Amino acid sequence: MKAVFPLMLLGGLTLSACTSKQETKTTTTSETQTTTTATAGNAASGGACMDRIRKDGLRVITSPDYPPYESTNEQNQIVGFDVDMVNAMAEEIGVKAEFTGQGFEGLIPSLVAGRADLIAAGLSITEERAKSVSFTDPYEKTKNVIVVGVDSDLNGPESLNGKTVGVQLGTVQADMAAEIEGADVRTFNLFSEALAALKSGQIDSMIVDAPVGNNYIKVHSDIKLAGEMDGASKALATQLECTDLVAELNAALATLQQNGELEKLHTKWFSDQAQ
Repeated sequence: MKAVFPLMLLGGLTLSACTSKQETKTTTTSETQTTTTATAGNAASGGACMDRIRKDGLRVITSPDYPPYESTNEQNQIVGFDVDMVNAMAEEIGVKAEFTGQGFEGLIPSLVAGRADLIAAGLSITEERAKSVSFTDPYEKTKNVIVVGVDSDLNGPESLNGKTVGVQLGTVQADMAAEIEGADVRTFNLFSEALAALKSGQIDSMIVDAPVGNNYIKVHSDIKLAGEMDGASKALATQLECTDLVAELNAALATLQQNGELEKLHTKWFSDQAQ
């Protein structure tokens, strides 16, 4: 998809999960880093985090309301690009992963509190977040898009002055919307709630990642795109001290990039725009 620039790709394991309002468990694993650098050699020798993860498994949290990155299917399983990617990375590392779904805003607090080992949720790299978590190498860079009703005449960020803009709590899109002069920003716990508000006429627009926006307009005929905005690189996130885990994830990500698995997953989830 035109707004997405994949950096690497991964294969998949099967995982089962719960809805976005419940916690769910699955098997998956691992990620990579950009702000905290560690060597693959350090990871291979183990370390404080990897020793425990190899014994007990990798605990992964996500917010499964953001297709095609992560969502729940009819069988109540967490599926998506991030899920398949992390599963493939887990397989490379040789660990099992457990997926739990929760609200996006609580992901970093849960990680910092030690209730998880990894965030896999289309998480954009920011300087503020890097104060609390360690990022892997980025696996993708995307633009953001404005989504409006199909009959709307809005076009571009400047047209949102005086208009209501829906965003998800705790996201970079919420930060971007706050900078739009005159915009009336409405926050939602889930992007799916913002979409429902847009379709029912409660808000005038919403801002999402380009792949997500493109997925929305393929599924919903009553909405359309109304301009692009700047984007950011996405990465997985670990606890700050888990440099050994970051190194393992980066090595696995590099392997998936080199063997073509990352691109296969990208084609599966973005070119086909699977829900």
